[in-house]
Amino acid sequence: MSDSLSPIESASQIGRGDETMEDFVIRTLRDFGEVANMGYSVALQIGFSQPTYWWLTLPPASMRYYEEQNLILTDPAIRWTRQNGGWIDWRDLRSSDDDGFFEEAKAFGLDYGVAVSIPCDTRSSTSTDPRRSYGSFTRNDRPFTPDEARRLHDQMAALHFETCPMQPLSRSTRDFLHALTQSMVAGLGRVGDLPR
Repeated sequence: MSDSLSPIESASQIGRGDETMEDFVIRTLRDFGEVANMGYSVALQIGFSQPTYWWLTLPPASMRYYEEQNLILTDPAIRWTRQNGGWIDWRDLRSSDDDGFFEEAKAFGLDYGVAVSIPCDTRSSTSTDPRRSYGSFTRNDRPFTPDEARRLHDQMAALHFETCPMQPLSRSTRDFLHALTQSMVAGLGRVGDLPR
């Protein structure tokens, strides 16, 4: 399980530096796709129930099945991300998988996975922002290595803090991120289709 840097340390080491926000997001999503060969679902800045930004590249058939069966209610990775921070390999969640979620995922080639959760903004002791971000990353050929899982965590932390409400984003950047969200949720955007 997670022995990564704190989300704040991760974000400062992996952050965008001199990159534009658009270039940083595209590079990070491409990096996710290189490590997660079967795709990912990344939800940023989740407030009460909806993410501000949501990018997914999981197989469309798996997403249809997930929605039709309302699996968000039984997904052990989602349950873990709501209650924890850090990262965890799906193999470590199998004991809490009473409904056979991971066996069902295998039918779509989602044999191995890592869940990542970044809790609310902890940079300020007075922050009352409850937003968190989480992601689920999948492979079909082998488990994720601990180094890969840590890297995914650190990149998620950087995305989380770069897009947090305390960081004012320009109108064009917000429009770009929302357009990217809409295209990827609609199944139109795949990692190979990302601009730049």
